[in-house]
Amino acid sequence: MNRCLLLLSGLLSVGAPAMAGIPAPECRPVSTLKDIAPGAEGSDPASGVTVGGALFFAADDGAGGAELWKTDGTAAGTLRVKDIRPGPEGASPAQLTAVGDTLFFIADNGANGLELWKSDGTEAGTTLVKDLVPGGGSSLPTSLIALGSRLYFVADDGVTGFELWTSDGTAGGTTLVTDLVPGSIGAQPSLLTAVGNTLYFAADDGASGMELWKSDGTAGGTTLVKDIRPGAGSSSPAELTALGGVLYLVANDGNQGAGLWRSNGTAAGTTRVVPSAVGPHYSPELLKAVGDTLFFSMSDPVHGQELWKSDGTSEGTTLVRDLLAGEGNGQPAQLTALGSWLYFVANDGTHGRELWRSDGTVAGTTLVKDIRAGASGSGVATLTPVGPVLLFSADDGASGVELWKSDGTDTGTRLVVDLVSGPTGSQIQVLGMVGDQVYFRASDGRQGDELFTAFTASFGDCTPPGLVCSSDVTAEAAAATGAAVSYTPAQGSDDSGAPPQLSYSQVSGERFPLGDTPVVVTARDAAGNTETCSFLVKVRDTTPPELTCPPSQEVAASSARGAEVQYPAAQSTDAVSTVALAYSPPSGSTFPVGQTSVELTATDVAGNSSRCSFQVKVVPQASEGGSGCGCHSGGAAEAAGWLLLAMAPLLLRRRREASPSARQG
Repeated sequence: MNRCLLLLSGLLSVGAPAMAGIPAPECRPVSTLKDIAPGAEGSDPASGVTVGGALFFAADDGAGGAELWKTDGTAAGTLRVKDIRPGPEGASPAQLTAVGDTLFFIADNGANGLELWKSDGTEAGTTLVKDLVPGGGSSLPTSLIALGSRLYFVADDGVTGFELWTSDGTAGGTTLVTDLVPGSIGAQPSLLTAVGNTLYFAADDGASGMELWKSDGTAGGTTLVKDIRPGAGSSSPAELTALGGVLYLVANDGNQGAGLWRSNGTAAGTTRVVPSAVGPHYSPELLKAVGDTLFFSMSDPVHGQELWKSDGTSEGTTLVRDLLAGEGNGQPAQLTALGSWLYFVANDGTHGRELWRSDGTVAGTTLVKDIRAGASGSGVATLTPVGPVLLFSADDGASGVELWKSDGTDTGTRLVVDLVSGPTGSQIQVLGMVGDQVYFRASDGRQGDELFTAFTASFGDCTPPGLVCSSDVTAEAAAATGAAVSYTPAQGSDDSGAPPQLSYSQVSGERFPLGDTPVVVTARDAAGNTETCSFLVKVRDTTPPELTCPPSQEVAASSARGAEVQYPAAQSTDAVSTVALAYSPPSGSTFPVGQTSVELTATDVAGNSSRCSFQVKVVPQASEGGSGCGCHSGGAAEAAGWLLLAMAPLLLRRRREASPSARQG
């Protein structure tokens, strides 16, 4: 199964390998990158983020507590960046955030409390940015977000309460943006969201309640966008989402309840979007921008909780599809953008909670795959776009919670790896991606939660494609060089659903030589896995030569024994090889008076033979004398000699019988 032979669809080909000269990618299954904390406890890697070609994460090696680690994708390159808090407690780094090539995070070194730190990936370059609450107190930084080349966050310096701060990575460049609520209470900013060069957030200035604010990073440029719920009441902005330079959010104006709003950063341009078909009293949630469309989940009294979309207008804010027909709730959740598609989890009342996708149309909103047949569903979770595919966890009812992938098709949605055989599952979670390498947190059942990795080229697919060759082919030779032979193509298949690419060592229809020629077929799937099979093309010469015997011969005897006869050569041809002729009796033999059959055999190199025959007739010599008995001059004497020779044995026997000794006996 684990033969190392990528994604993404192969085409059936016949002939020379289409990928000749292109090296196959290394087949890498999902595997442990490093056992950071040997034993059953595990290092519990978390908070992965990519900075400068490396994945940074928090992990506990079992001795130094949770600290900052990084990996370059190799075991040797997976190491602790710095022991920020020596001893077993650890610094517990969290909220890892990349700003350019600098990693910002919060940590507690045991002396300064929970504060803002940064790292360039080296021990020396991993330092406290600024101790906002000098001494052992903690400023509790939160909501870290990059905007341009600066970090924005919320913290409490012990004087101003929780307010908006910014940092360039230096102590001097780490400053309070503005003190919206003078004193120790603070404006409690939250939901920091970047739209272009503007930072939006929710905050309470102590006069307007919790409302929508924006900032350009300066005190003068930090202003209330709009008091959506005038007075001291709060509109409680939520679900802040950027789409095409516009901010969408959910807010409550105090009259129509919570609803969908959009804002261009001005009070006049901050307006409520009321679905024309529903009215104002139904609150959206889970806002997700995909292309130029805003998707969200919303409930109305006719359809229940279902998938909706909006283009920012009342008329363009509509139900996408009633997944669970009637008042039942399809409950779309985990809305995730991948390319031009929205992926989400929902329940249509038949398949349980499974993976769906939508292009914003009814026809284009479909169940991707019923991973676990029946109404219980597979519990799809942790949807993570990685390159052109979606990674997620699911339980098919047999493998437990394991890693799956999907390209949006049924056949392209499959289990990537079953780390723990059986229903237990590995509880796998995606941490991040660097280049074409994806990192996971999982437990394989032999060790605790550790760092795993795989390449996007394979996503753990090290299973070769299926391949069935045709049967051996036998063909008749047409010439000494063999024959042109066509054969039935092999049949290839792959668990990805895409047909593997097939190549042949010799193309169908080419000329094959005499004898047995093996044809090797190679199937290559999208992950680079290969499988081979072979069959024989057998070119045989089974056709006998063509043979034409010479005409029958008639000759006169040259002696009493007959006559020596030479006959003309037979005519024989063969399409493949030379021919050997054999005469029986051979030419030049002495034939007796009378008629004799000559058998002729033509044999080619392959042993095929043809036969024919012709007659040789020897007639007696003609008479030359007038004796009337057909004797010629001298014939009487010669005949007498023959007669004497013929009678000699008889005369000898009679003489013996007449001797005295014979009589006595």
